[in-house]
Amino acid sequence: MLSVAVWVGEPGESRGDLDQVHPPEQGKVRGRDAAVLRDGRQVATHLDLPWEEDDPGHWDRAAGYDGRILLAGRLGPDNVADAIRRVSPWAVDASSRLEAAPGVKDHAKVRAYVEAARSAA
Repeated sequence: MLSVAVWVGEPGESRGDLDQVHPPEQGKVRGRDAAVLRDGRQVATHLDLPWEEDDPGHWDRAAGYDGRILLAGRLGPDNVADAIRRVSPWAVDASSRLEAAPGVKDHAKVRAYVEAARSAA
């Protein structure tokens, strides 16, 4: 597991293993154009597809993406293994689906997510 510092615009002093940098014109931390940096060099693209609904077709489109991707968007313990098998991403991201309350991680959900991701890798 790696820690990721998330930025909009120019990254500051990194506090993570990786930096996820979103263009300032997005005005928010979301979108497929985010760069994933290690030591100031891009190593992948943060691909956060529109997940308004659980549509596995998004994974098929993500699998066709050219280059390394960090797959994000509505991933949880129940679907991360399938997403990994179908897309073969460089890495996966998880956030709100692992929360017990806004901003508070549920440790059991995090554990289940990691176990599911490892089972598919």
